[in-house]
Amino acid sequence: MNDASLQPEDRRELNRAIHEEALRMSDLTSKLLDMARLEGGEIALDRQWYALEEIVGSAWASWKSRCRTGR
Repeated sequence: MNDASLQPEDRRELNRAIHEEALRMSDLTSKLLDMARLEGGEIALDRQWYALEEIVGSAWASWKSRCRTGR
């Protein structure tokens, strides 16, 4: 299949999918590098107590935002 045989809507959808997967792979790579830094002792965890309401509220807001955007 070549680019000329794609309809504009199909091309946009493929471009969107490629972009989203590139972002996901970038995020995974960053997390993997952070884990390597933690294991290597380059960075240390900041262990503090946080209110459960703040954590759940933040997770809920993130979830609602993703549901609205369809991700």
